Amino acid sequence: MWKSISVIILMNGLKIQWGINILVASTSTLIQFPLIATHVPFLIVTHHKNDASGLRMDMLGYYVDRTGFKTNYFTGHGIDYLAIGY
Repeated sequence: MWKSISVIILMNGLKIQWGINILVASTSTLIQFPLIATHVPFLIVTHHKNDASGLRMDMLGYYVDRTGFKTNYFTGHGIDYLAIGY
């Protein structure tokens, strides 16, 4: 089982960062990204495969809207949620 996350940062153009986390069921692994300047718009989309239950995001110091595109993880592939923040 694996979980993936994509970060798109809109700052002086378009910057895209990808991260992939391979783990086992019932574990929680924090995926960290390079430092991001404050008040920089960003978009995060999480995706799961098989029975992965989603991704935990701790974006301290940022406003994050985690609404939208929540899926039932029992159905297989799907987007967990879309997060937009700054």
